[in-house]
Amino acid sequence: MSSETFPFDQIPPLSLVVTNVIRFDPEDPGASIDALQQIIAPDKGISAELLKISNSALYGRSGRIKTLKEAVTLLGVKTVKNIVLLLTTKAMSGRLNLPIFHSYLREWPILSALVALDLCSPLRLRPLREEAFLAGLMHKIGMTVIALNRPQEYARLLSDFEASKGAGESIAAREQAAFGIDHPDVGAQVFEMWKMPPELRRVVGEHEFSAEQVAEQNDVLRVTALSGLVARDLMGLALTEDERAVMTAVPAYYEAPPEALAAFNEEYYLNLKEHPFLQENQAG
Repeated sequence: MSSETFPFDQIPPLSLVVTNVIRFDPEDPGASIDALQQIIAPDKGISAELLKISNSALYGRSGRIKTLKEAVTLLGVKTVKNIVLLLTTKAMSGRLNLPIFHSYLREWPILSALVALDLCSPLRLRPLREEAFLAGLMHKIGMTVIALNRPQEYARLLSDFEASKGAGESIAAREQAAFGIDHPDVGAQVFEMWKMPPELRRVVGEHEFSAEQVAEQNDVLRVTALSGLVARDLMGLALTEDERAVMTAVPAYYEAPPEALAAFNEEYYLNLKEHPFLQENQAG
C-alpha cells in the first residue's frame, strides 16, 4: 500500500533524540556512556525520568544521583536505552485509556519485550537479547497508530476478538476488513516515515506468519513472534489456533526442550509484574 493511500493521518512524532537512541548500538566499539548521555541530554523530559528512576528504591540511591551522566553511569548503557524506548511507547499510548487498550497497547508490548529477553536463553539466542527486547517492545506499534486514529472502532474490534476467544479471523484479518490495512503494514509504513533501520522495519512488518513459515524467518522475527504470543497467553488474552501452532513450531525449530515454555507460567508472570518496567507502565 503506497503512502498516498495510507488511511491514517495521526502519526505519533518521534524526536531526533529517540531516533538516535534507537539507532545507538551498545555493542559498537565506539559506544560509551558519554556518547549516550550526549544524545539524551537535549530531551529534558527523558533526562528527568532517568534521574527519577536512578534515585528510586530499586537502586537505593535516593537523592544521591544529581546529573544525567551519573544516572547513565549507574543504570548502564543497555538499561538506559531500554528505559528511553519504554518511556517513548508509554507516551504514544498514554491517552488511550480504555481497559482494552491498556492490555493490548501498554502492558502487552512491555511484557513481550521482557519475555523476549528470557526466551533467548532456551532458544540459544543470547547474543540477540537486546535486539529481541527492542523488537518485542516496538513490533505492535501499528496497533497504537490505528487506535490513535480510530479509537472507538478499534476498541470494538479488539473487544469483539476477545469475546470470540480468538475464534475465526485473527486481529490482523479483522483490521484488514475494517480499515483496509493491518497493523504490521501500518507499523512498517510508520517506521519508514521515521527512517528506522531496515531490519527493524522488517520485524514490525513481517512478524505475523504461520507455523508452516517458521523456517523461512530470521532469528529475531521468530523470537519476536513467539514472545508476543507467550506474553498474550500469560495475560489471558485470546489466541487463535494458528497462533498457538506458531507457539509450538518456534521452540520446535530450535529443538528447545518441552520444559522451555513450561517455565513461562503464572508464577513467572506474577514475578515479572514486579519488574520496574511494568511498574513504570502502571504508574502513568
